[in-house]
Amino acid sequence: MNKNIPHKIGFWSAAVAIALVFVYGLLQALTDMNFISGIKESLLIFWPPLLLAPIFLLIVVSLHYSVGRENKIWTLIALCIATIYCSQIVMLYIMQFAMPFEDMLQGNLGSYNGLFDRYDFLIAIDALTYFFISLSALFLAVALRGNRWIYQALLWIVILVPILIFSFFYPLFYFAGVIWIISFTMAMIEIAFFFRVSTKANLNIVL
Repeated sequence: MNKNIPHKIGFWSAAVAIALVFVYGLLQALTDMNFISGIKESLLIFWPPLLLAPIFLLIVVSLHYSVGRENKIWTLIALCIATIYCSQIVMLYIMQFAMPFEDMLQGNLGSYNGLFDRYDFLIAIDALTYFFISLSALFLAVALRGNRWIYQALLWIVILVPILIFSFFYPLFYFAGVIWIISFTMAMIEIAFFFRVSTKANLNIVL
């Protein structure tokens, strides 16, 4: 396999991930400021994280084919966890799109007798998706510990996830979500730079 293929896929995937995080942050800010309101309009905010899941999976796959043999065990573990994250978030947002939002907002939850009401249950699942993507980032950090900037950026994602999960249930910790988004963006920028440098290095070797 051409060594540049994983680097190119990884670079463009990281670039798309950065754009999706920016769009998500913008939509979240507009929603918080009530520039976006209503059920149908609010559904817009679901699209960036839904698209980000398979993109992140591509990034992990590309990293797996870009690290040395001794680190592939860590990227493979990260890939397995990222697959769980991707599957979970796709199912979550399909459920979000399909559920009767009007009934939910009005409190008409029918005869549902589970541990959570349907809305709290979806929030709990959403929190789990951040746990899995952060756990995947932890193993990527181990694999890429030789690159200080990527290593540190990925570790910040991991360190912030407990506070981020708390913010789903306690708005006092809401600021953690902003910091996590910034940390994730910085990690994607560093990973994009890593793939870019790797591609140029291989091109120079060929030339």
